Amino acid sequence: MDILKDLNIKDYIFLVSSFLFGAVFGSFCNVCIHRFPRGESIIKPGSHCPNCGNPIVWYDNIPLVSWVLLLGRCRNCKSPISLQYPIVELLTALLFVVIFLKFKYTLATIVYSLLTVGLIIIVFQDLNTWTIPNEITLLGIPMGVGVALLGMFFPEHGFRLQHPLSALDGIALGAIIICLLDLIVVL
Repeated sequence: MDILKDLNIKDYIFLVSSFLFGAVFGSFCNVCIHRFPRGESIIKPGSHCPNCGNPIVWYDNIPLVSWVLLLGRCRNCKSPISLQYPIVELLTALLFVVIFLKFKYTLATIVYSLLTVGLIIIVFQDLNTWTIPNEITLLGIPMGVGVALLGMFFPEHGFRLQHPLSALDGIALGAIIICLLDLIVVL
């Protein structure tokens, strides 16, 4: 916890803000995870119960808090709301905090937080449906190129270009993970 003892009041304010923004973005991740496979818009209609379809009022849509206060159930139909919702919100919030602690007040904090949102959507949609959303994949390709280009111009902001051969480690690790997941599915 040496990281926390070196923080000043401004850092703590941004730390709490990172957590809150992460929870809000986690809530948005849940919308994408739920709607992308169904071909629904992520904008309209507003949030609604996955069971009864009733709109969720703003005070029942506060990340983390509302799920706990409603005991994980819809206010209208009382059907259970998946534990995935608060897990995604909490995970996103915690990852935003970790990213802030690592990169502080740099452009990298924003960029890596947005990349994290995309990865969370990919992981949870893949766990639920065994598909990866094209909406995120197709957006991720130019974002990845953009981050690499940012490294050329802003290396002091946490973007470091690696030697192209070192990228092979990441490619190999990614391929191994995909093969292991494929093997697990077969078993």
